[in-house]
Amino acid sequence: MSFKQETGKDAPINNATDSDWWHFKHVFLRLGIKIEFLCEDILKLKGQQDGKIES
Repeated sequence: MSFKQETGKDAPINNATDSDWWHFKHVFLRLGIKIEFLCEDILKLKGQQDGKIES
């Protein structure tokens, strides 16, 4: 947030394998928050294996 305030530019959030971010990606997009999924294939596989949100 402070990066945007200081520069006026957006900075995406980078995520590797934390599936909580993956499960809620549609919410972040709706809010205008850009997330770059660095290991998208792994996250898709995790979702297929259990289909549940990890706690």
